[in-house]
Order: sequence, then structure tokens, then C-alpha cells
Amino acid sequence: MTNENTRTARHERYATTALSIGAVAITATILAVAGGLFDRPAQAEMVGKTGSITAMTTDAVARELLYVIDDRSETLLIYDGDVSKGVQMLYRQKLPELFAGARASTGRP
Repeated sequence: MTNENTRTARHERYATTALSIGAVAITATILAVAGGLFDRPAQAEMVGKTGSITAMTTDAVARELLYVIDDRSETLLIYDGDVSKGVQMLYRQKLPELFAGARASTGRP
């Protein structure tokens, strides 16, 4: 039973890591296409990670957006940084729900 518990715990760690990497990759791809990042060189200072938090900023048309992935709560948060209004949360979604919705929209299990 101990070997089975060890395998289950290892599988859960791998699944969490894969989910985090996938979420960052999908978010980065969406931002690259939507933000026109292919038109200018990449800037590594736009992404940072500390502990269970990964953050990425991007310049939108008239504002700056902050994308945050919290590994512990498996949540994607998007904030709008506006000089006159301050920082406001635009979007909050649990990553498992986000991926389930994406899978459902493709018709795949």
C-alpha cells in the first residue's frame, strides 16, 4: 500500500507541474498573438516567478495588463493597470475549469 500511495503522490505532483506549465504556455501564446509580441523582440523581464506565483505583464493598446497564475489555488487572475483608476481585477478563473471548458469546446474528452 505504501508504494501505491507514493506513486499516487508522485502522479499528483507531476499533474500539478504539467498543469502549471500548460497554463503558462497557453497564456503566453494568447498574449503573444493578441499583444503583437511577434512584431518586437521578446523581453524576459516581463515574466517573473516567486514561490507558487507566476506573473507576466503585457502592454495592451492603451493600458498594461498583469496576468497571474497561482499554483496553490490553480487560479488565473488578470488585472488592468490604469494610471487614473489604479489596478482592477478583470478576470478570475480556476485553471481546471478553464481547461475543462477548452476541452469541451473541442469535443474531446
